[in-house]
Amino acid sequence: MNELDKLLVEVDKIEDDDKWLEAEHDTVQQYCEDKNYEMTEDEMETIRSRGLEESFESWIEFKEMMEEWLWRSIVWHLQHMKNMK
Repeated sequence: MNELDKLLVEVDKIEDDDKWLEAEHDTVQQYCEDKNYEMTEDEMETIRSRGLEESFESWIEFKEMMEEWLWRSIVWHLQHMKNMK
């Protein structure tokens, strides 16, 4: 049992389906963020078994998009600061 599985044990005790779905999604997403999306094969199997592989891929795409935006923003600001001199 990996660390993600251990976190999900508590989530699986939630009886309300809507609350369970939200808690499962949020728990897995936060865990992935905390690990910078560098998952072991065992953790990926947990994600796949929960039907969250597409969500995982979307989270990575969003992360990459935000990183690209941040870098473009930094470059833009540096260029404009240089032009101000």
